[in-house]
Amino acid sequence: YESSFGLFARCNNSEIKNLVLKGSIVVNTDGTVGALCTSAYKSTFTNVISYVNITNSGTGAVGGLAGKFGGQDGSEISNCAVYADISGTTAGGLVGLGWDGYQYYNIKNSVYAGNVTGTTAGAIIGNHQTGNTTSVFSKVYWNETDGLGFFGTTNKTHDLSSVSAKTAEAFASGEVAYLLNGEKTDGTQSWYQTLKTDTYPVLDS
Repeated sequence: YESSFGLFARCNNSEIKNLVLKGSIVVNTDGTVGALCTSAYKSTFTNVISYVNITNSGTGAVGGLAGKFGGQDGSEISNCAVYADISGTTAGGLVGLGWDGYQYYNIKNSVYAGNVTGTTAGAIIGNHQTGNTTSVFSKVYWNETDGLGFFGTTNKTHDLSSVSAKTAEAFASGEVAYLLNGEKTDGTQSWYQTLKTDTYPVLDS
């Protein structure tokens, strides 16, 4: 994995949670690149926020959290946020390349805000190659100013009824935080936001 870049080289059957990542990655590589993990298989990411801007001038897939992600059996990103700019040939706000073949994975209660640029680029996933329709994407939001859809490209149809782009006003007003908290204000919520101070929702420490 010398040509891949991230906090972790590869995560297999791993659980990663309660992290805040800051910094930047600027590379030219054909390997995958992610702020948290270059490649994750049968793993879960929970309560992770990344502020890591990533630029890859090579052909390797780039994701705000993982360059490549998937693997069935509980593979999931939940309660995670990326607030950074992501750039690469294949680029996604959270995941660069969704695992190919008959794999699946879930993304829930997560958010992206920033600019994603690339030949194949999606606000959340750059290239979703999965051959299985059972992946679940629920309560995932991104900034509409990016002008991108959830996927850069995909070969399957999924239920995207509870994912959507949101305006800067929706982020700043606390609306997105409210949605991420399941529309609850009973003190059990995971996300919070100090209005007029926090531009985006953050996770309760």
